[in-house]
Amino acid sequence: MKKHYFLIFLVIIVLFFLIASKFTKPVEILYFYNNKCIVSKTTNKILYDVQQKFGNKVQIKFIEISMFPGDKSDSNETAELREKYKIRGTPVMIINGREYRKAYEMDDVIKEICKNFLLPPLECFIY
Repeated sequence: MKKHYFLIFLVIIVLFFLIASKFTKPVEILYFYNNKCIVSKTTNKILYDVQQKFGNKVQIKFIEISMFPGDKSDSNETAELREKYKIRGTPVMIINGREYRKAYEMDDVIKEICKNFLLPPLECFIY
């Protein structure tokens, strides 16, 4: 008898997460980088992996910025975003409008992303 209650409870929880994930707003990430920056290359890989893991639950906008002599000039949109978020170097992540200021390690980035969901998707619990 107790097994039946447990299974019913488990099914309800899974259904709740599946239904709720359909109505959860995606986490938005603005990622400022420069291809000449060594650290940006590592962070680029992390964010590509994050995109693979979360799919359309995370929207990442990759924004290459001008930092070094010979770089092409920033577009007007990029210049406005740099000014708005006070971007001076790279890499910088803005997650749902707030600068991410922790280690740029896969686990830490995933934890921060998961904090930004109203109801975290299953991907937040599976590493």
